[in-house]
Amino acid sequence: MKPLLTALIFFIALSLSAQTLWVNKGTNVVFSQGLEVIVNGDFMNDSNSVFESSAALYINGSVENRGTFNHNGDLHLQNDWIQSGVFDDGGSSVFSLEGDLQLLTGDSASDFNRLVCSGTGIKRQTRNITTGILELNDRQLDTDSFSLFVRESYPAAISRTTGFVSSRRYGKLERTMVSGSDYLFPVGSATNFRPVVMSPTTLATSGARYAEVDASEEELQRTFTDSTICQTNPGFYHLLSNVAAGTEAKVVIEFSFAENWDGISSRVITDPAIWEPSTLAFQIISDSTYYPYIFTEGGDRAFLLYKGRPQTPVIFGETDLCAFTAGAVYSVTPSAGSEFIWNVAGGNPVVQGPEETSVNWGQGPTGSITVVNSITGGCSSLPAVLTVQLNALPIADFTIHAPLFPFEDELFRFESVTPGLSQYSWNIADSFFPEGTEVSYAFPEPGIYNVTHFVTDGNQCRDTATKQVEVIEGITITNVFSP
Repeated sequence: MKPLLTALIFFIALSLSAQTLWVNKGTNVVFSQGLEVIVNGDFMNDSNSVFESSAALYINGSVENRGTFNHNGDLHLQNDWIQSGVFDDGGSSVFSLEGDLQLLTGDSASDFNRLVCSGTGIKRQTRNITTGILELNDRQLDTDSFSLFVRESYPAAISRTTGFVSSRRYGKLERTMVSGSDYLFPVGSATNFRPVVMSPTTLATSGARYAEVDASEEELQRTFTDSTICQTNPGFYHLLSNVAAGTEAKVVIEFSFAENWDGISSRVITDPAIWEPSTLAFQIISDSTYYPYIFTEGGDRAFLLYKGRPQTPVIFGETDLCAFTAGAVYSVTPSAGSEFIWNVAGGNPVVQGPEETSVNWGQGPTGSITVVNSITGGCSSLPAVLTVQLNALPIADFTIHAPLFPFEDELFRFESVTPGLSQYSWNIADSFFPEGTEVSYAFPEPGIYNVTHFVTDGNQCRDTATKQVEVIEGITITNVFSP
């Protein structure tokens, strides 16, 4: 059995409410290897005091170091670690947090050899912490807005069962990495474990943070996106820092959540910048989705899930028509799960279906059709716009040159007054004349007749003009001078 040396020999005991405070005040205290030292209460190593221990220390309260604390054994702590002096954690020491909610705090840096999280509560930093090895077990270590740096460069320097590291803004988990291995950053929150795996191609010290907040609240505006992105996830994002060029990073999100999104997007954290979709295919492993990203340039980058816009539809139909064309048909290719929203300018849709519409166009000079592909979930494509040229109609008109006496069998002449067109034709008293700017016609019987003039221009646009001609019965006078 290991010898037990009571702390009463070395410390002054002060009663502070229900907790006893043991103080090393101005002395040099040395505990050798092989001893077990139990402190039932809080322990303060006061300024100008030196505490050296290679023993197994069991402290059932907090430790506040204001002097020099040289530790090369096992320290089992139930409450807070308050470091405001000089702390040297030896190469074989273990610093074990075994209580409920425990703080790693103080005015000076703490650099542990092996930091172990156990017990029942959250472990929380209020300043930057370094450790060679981190054993999370099943605990949450909250870095708050500070960094937790794991110094050792082998992948198993961080271990866990279900534990994770959480961080608020500016906080992060950092670790040293070398090329050729995969390094786990076990980041998450009290409700979600969403880690990152990095595979560097060179020696690097990089950081990761899982932020369970809207990225816009931290000045990474989610609405500033590539045109192919429709929506971005407001619930969380990841921030990777100081990543070396060539590193492959995989952001891991549980499949049950990720399946509702199309992929992951990223952006640099300095403005101006936009969220852009990753071009690498994601992988589904077990119940998680792995989103890979290759850092072509080193630095900091944020990642969040996105939904892409559906494909912009292609509109089929005539684009060069005459003004007032009726019944022009336009269509798009059907797409499963899509709803096409049509809008017509410069005309009136008369028959409209989900993938087709029929339009009566107005006078122009142009019209347009806009179609948006809308899918379930509120995402819409960029609008497809088809501009239609509506060519002005020629104006048909003609002059009637009637004879002095408009009798039957007298010759009438009809002359077009619409110059420069490609085709002229006539319908006179139901007789068709297929060409000519001028025609003549004698009506065989008295009556009122319709004369219609057709003109067609170079755009194959047509117009007609109709006028009436009245032909009266001629008077026959007998030749009184006949023999």
